[in-house]
Amino acid sequence: MPSLLDIGKSAVNAQRNALNVTGQNIANVNTEGYRRRDASMLEVSGAQSDLASKSAQIGLGVNLGEVRRAFNAYLASSTNTAESKFESASRFVQSMARLENLILPTEGDLSEQITAFFSSLSDVSANPGDLAPRTAAIEKASGLTNAFNVTSQMITDLRAQLRQTIDDEVQELNRLFESAAAVNGRLRASNIGAAPPNALLDERDRLATEISKRVMVSIDYGRRHELEIRLGRFANGPTLLEGENVNKLFVTHNDRSGSIFNLGSGARFKNVDDGSLKGLSDSLAILESTVERLDALAGRVVSELNALHVSG
Repeated sequence: MPSLLDIGKSAVNAQRNALNVTGQNIANVNTEGYRRRDASMLEVSGAQSDLASKSAQIGLGVNLGEVRRAFNAYLASSTNTAESKFESASRFVQSMARLENLILPTEGDLSEQITAFFSSLSDVSANPGDLAPRTAAIEKASGLTNAFNVTSQMITDLRAQLRQTIDDEVQELNRLFESAAAVNGRLRASNIGAAPPNALLDERDRLATEISKRVMVSIDYGRRHELEIRLGRFANGPTLLEGENVNKLFVTHNDRSGSIFNLGSGARFKNVDDGSLKGLSDSLAILESTVERLDALAGRVVSELNALHVSG
């Protein structure tokens, strides 16, 4: 039969370990990816035999049971989806703000130069025999040409910056896939038959969130809690990560066809579901459309002026 001191000792040890878990939670309150731990207590039962029937009824004290990690797959999926949507909208708004700063009316901008040029043509029409209006019209035409060139160059530079940002995001995404594959390997090798280390699961979920910020993915978990990632919001999308095998993402840019995403498996697609890549690629598509419209406007001004010149 256990003594009162033995039972008390087991209680002190169990509660001390539980306080250690609480201290770990407090110490990591600002640690990225850390999830709160909860400690459970288990009674230490006595031996079940006729000779020790009284010990079995009384018990032998208490031990620290499982240290559970605060994790819910549904909540994690909802959080990752929200992160994808937020990053998509945020990157799109930021890129459009930069474009607006380039094309919104300001002093000396393209629209003002167009207005000034056609106003000078009206002066020429009103005084066809006067050389001063003609000279002023030529100067305004030079200013209009320069405004077209400057506007086009600024938009082209912004397009190049967005393309580089997309390339950087794709490169970072592939790095995250490689890191997740390494974590998968460690999860498969750790404590076969038992729960894997909580710190490793924290790192797994942190990587899943970082991946979701860049592109919408469907996430499932294997038998050893490893990540299985597919592209898009549905579970039948192209495989990006399975075990330690990574299907890398690539992107190519073209002035005519825009940005095309490619997977190592050979799949090609133009759009992705949410994430920063979605916001950036949508912004780039609008930017490329703006370049085309600017070229069309310049061509229209030239053709209509030539037609007016021919008609006298």
